[in-house]
Amino acid sequence: LAKAQQEKPIPPPSECVCIDGREDGFGAQYQAKTSGVAWARAKGIPYIHVPFNTIDAGNKHNLAGTNDTSEALEQFTGMRSDLLEGFTCTKGGRLSREKICHKGGRLGRETICGSTPCSCLIREVYWHSTMYYTPEVRAELRRMYNASPKPIPQNCDTAVHVRRGDAGDSNPRRTSDKQVENTLQHFTRKYGANQSICIFSEGDESDFNAFNLTHRFPHTRLYLNGGIREAFHSLVVAPRLVIARSSFSYAAALLNTEQIFYYKMAMMSKPLDHWQRLN
Repeated sequence: LAKAQQEKPIPPPSECVCIDGREDGFGAQYQAKTSGVAWARAKGIPYIHVPFNTIDAGNKHNLAGTNDTSEALEQFTGMRSDLLEGFTCTKGGRLSREKICHKGGRLGRETICGSTPCSCLIREVYWHSTMYYTPEVRAELRRMYNASPKPIPQNCDTAVHVRRGDAGDSNPRRTSDKQVENTLQHFTRKYGANQSICIFSEGDESDFNAFNLTHRFPHTRLYLNGGIREAFHSLVVAPRLVIARSSFSYAAALLNTEQIFYYKMAMMSKPLDHWQRLN
């Protein structure tokens, strides 16, 4: 009898969370999946991980590198399902044994999950970030992230993500020249001219000629058009991180345990309470 009780299968959950149906850049997909973990922990239901399967390399702000395949990025994040062996979230949102993962299906942008648009789940977490991304949730995300091998990061005292690439001159998500200038001046004044500042961005070095880095900020280095994993990990471990209006650096900030800075701007993802605003 005891043996029979031990072998009795664990009943599947009646409800779970999975983030599926996304084909945008790495930062947006990874942040969306972290929101699924945060939501699941807040609601006390399981998170079922759906692997990265398509990464939009056209999202140049994600610093796409030739070796950053969806399989490599899946291993890089270390994300995994809760302990529900034998159950997977499939297209349509059903668990493999016909239990429904939020009635109605997949957590894409326009699909309905129960009576709530699934995009609203993601936005709920983004708009109330401090409530959902608790210290415990962020620690769990870091444990998953740290469980897989990482590239050697750039050695920076301050890492600055400058969004350009897909964000042209008229795009409100673009990091302006004024913001770059103010950032360099602020950290040089506060921490000294000898600190190392790393700018992670895309484009050409000539795009940064206006700042006269060699003479005015000689310890500032440009890292342009690099690979996703090296750039992302460099942001995660930086002692000071300045994020752009981008899921790429926002997601890195969720994992970073040091000082995070941001500019006041219209962001879908609200800053956490302990992050510091730059004027």
